[in-house]
This record gives sequence, C-alpha cells and structure tokens, in this order.
Amino acid sequence: MSRCYEVEVTLDLVERDDNGCYPQLRMHYYLTLGREFLTNRDAKRAKPQLEAGENSICQPDFNKGQLLPAVLLLENLNLLQFLR
Repeated sequence: MSRCYEVEVTLDLVERDDNGCYPQLRMHYYLTLGREFLTNRDAKRAKPQLEAGENSICQPDFNKGQLLPAVLLLENLNLLQFLR
C-alpha cells in the first residue's frame, strides 16, 4: 500500500483504500497532473494483451484496462471546472 500511494500508511489511509479511494485518485491524477502520461500508460497495458492473444484481444478485458476513453469523456463534460 505504501508503494501504491507513496506515503506513510495510516489507519485513515487503509480505511479510505478499503472504501475504493484508489480508483478515484488514479482518475483524478490522469485528469490533471498525469494527463500527458495516459496514452503511454494505456499502450503499455494493451501490448501484453496483444502479444498473449497473438494480435487479438478479449474486448471486455481490453476496455476495462483503458482509462483514456473515460478521461476524454470527463474532459468533454468539462468536469475539470469542478476539480479546481
């Protein structure tokens, strides 16, 4: 958990993580500070799937691992105005 969040693990952090905080924080990161790294992140996640499937992939697994479509949707909905 300390590697995931890169902070000291506290009881409060454990409770928040148990309540599903990490996916929300990850999405916030890619909507803001990490936006420039998102395309590369999604490509890295897709490459092993393509290699394992001999250039074919299981569409539901592929879609579940990609964040760019969700980030683009939230950007088009102008969600960033509420995060600042």
